[in-house]
Amino acid sequence: MSLQNLINQENDENYISLFNAINLLAKNSNIYDVAIYLLNKNIHIDLDSYKENYDCKIIQSSFTDIPNKTWSGDNFAHSLLKEIVDIEIEKLFPQTTISGFDRYSELSQSTYWDKKQFFSNSFIMRALNHKTNKNCGSTELQPESQLMQTKEVPLLYLNDIFSLVEASCILSNDNPILMNRCFNDTDFDQNYPSFNEAYNFLNSAIYAGKLSEPISSTQLKEYLSSKGRIIDGFNDQLKNEFTDQNSIIDQLKKENEKLKAELLEKEQKIKEMELIQTTENKSKLGSTRAENNVSKLILALSTQAKIDTSKPYAQYESLKTQAELLGIDKFPSDENVASWLKKANSQNPT
Repeated sequence: MSLQNLINQENDENYISLFNAINLLAKNSNIYDVAIYLLNKNIHIDLDSYKENYDCKIIQSSFTDIPNKTWSGDNFAHSLLKEIVDIEIEKLFPQTTISGFDRYSELSQSTYWDKKQFFSNSFIMRALNHKTNKNCGSTELQPESQLMQTKEVPLLYLNDIFSLVEASCILSNDNPILMNRCFNDTDFDQNYPSFNEAYNFLNSAIYAGKLSEPISSTQLKEYLSSKGRIIDGFNDQLKNEFTDQNSIIDQLKKENEKLKAELLEKEQKIKEMELIQTTENKSKLGSTRAENNVSKLILALSTQAKIDTSKPYAQYESLKTQAELLGIDKFPSDENVASWLKKANSQNPT
């Protein structure tokens, strides 16, 4: 990015060129209609004119005298608007926009209005809220009575776009026309503390990048709702949406807690099963050790009694007879005896 582009960015933060202003207003019309409208509403008087100097500095060129409906200095905005009217009126189809190469380009791109004043002007905002009549293709403002019959809410609430002043009035419940008129009064902050608070609140949102000026209706509604500011007739319809979302979130939280409990229960069962398995393994280990000890004892006794453990089945009858002589009841079967003799023989190191 060049350094000049950096300067242009800084200028664009505070000023709007007539090139951009006229093209913005001509969105649903043409530049002739825009010029006529601006001249008719004395915008060139209400807004001071600024000129870009040779060093890219924006300097004030005209100074408004509102009481006398005139100005002093060089009002390049008036000159441009008058030139557009004089030329475009002769055309069958006036230009829809100012391009970068037509006769209006140079003057419109070097002439500026204060951006804050521009978007705070009620006539400008009314023009930006201009509706297109789909039946005949022309543009017209809906009658206030018709809007009031459609919704019993302040007309301001029905705007598609808001200046910072208008948006602040929605929060403070003030009249935007009165606020614009009194904005620069010495005691303004003292006389309208609610408006001042709302203005600072929204202005901070703009600086934080949460809102952009001019502020769209959707953007303002969603931002206020996100901050918990629900205004009847303006963004109260979003309250139900947020309520539904919260209900869904609550339900998901409950289901999540239930799943956590089930998971914890299963983990506990797994631990119990692991403990049982460990106990069984230890039991098996103990049982194996006992068998080894018994086998060793049988081997020692068999050797002492001169019983050949390598022939487990051959010794059964003599052992059974001896057991009967001793009065032993229910002597083990030949398979059991042979099994133990085999185990004893397996312990024989020779």
